[in-house]
Amino acid sequence: MVLAFGFLVIPNSGCGHGIFPEVTPTTSATTIPTSTIVTASPSATATAGSTVEPFSMTGTGTELNAAFGTCSGMGCASSHGSCTCLTFSGTLDGSFIGKSNWSAGITVNLDDCKNTGTPSGFCCVGDGLLTITSAAATANTIGMSIAGAICENPEASEDLSLGGNYKILPSASAGKFAQSTGTGNINAFIASSNSDTYLDANGAIQLTSPF
Repeated sequence: MVLAFGFLVIPNSGCGHGIFPEVTPTTSATTIPTSTIVTASPSATATAGSTVEPFSMTGTGTELNAAFGTCSGMGCASSHGSCTCLTFSGTLDGSFIGKSNWSAGITVNLDDCKNTGTPSGFCCVGDGLLTITSAAATANTIGMSIAGAICENPEASEDLSLGGNYKILPSASAGKFAQSTGTGNINAFIASSNSDTYLDANGAIQLTSPF
């Protein structure tokens, strides 16, 4: 989520930190709320014909593009209407889906970022859709919404990180995952030097037969 960050600058922001606006340092550090990690476990809530299983995935990719606006094409709901869409693609290995291709579009709120207390360090809110497609059986797809804090750490050469939650969406999934659900936590790291992206997720998936 970092590649194009270094190349887009908000007009008159004077920030010098890519797409992010300048955040005025405060006398005390602003605490960034950590995302609540929701993990499901096997329980009586599982519906007939379904099982709840641990889910994990790990993969790599590249940031492809960053463009002002939202990834969905809908209006930006930030305080001053400034959002950017970051897009990625890559490969991963995931539970039950195996070797797969993934793509993601993450909309970042540029107006309401928070100073983290470290000079020039800040976090913004981002959310979007990540789609995983099986390399062996392209009809099998997992779609998940992801949301969390996208942060810049000046002590790490302005690399970016994302930490948040995922929720598997039946409406965005297909094949044997068409009726499956699940929740958990997801993390990603984007190197500013070459836009290489690394991600991993852990949580649970409720596998429900679509038949």
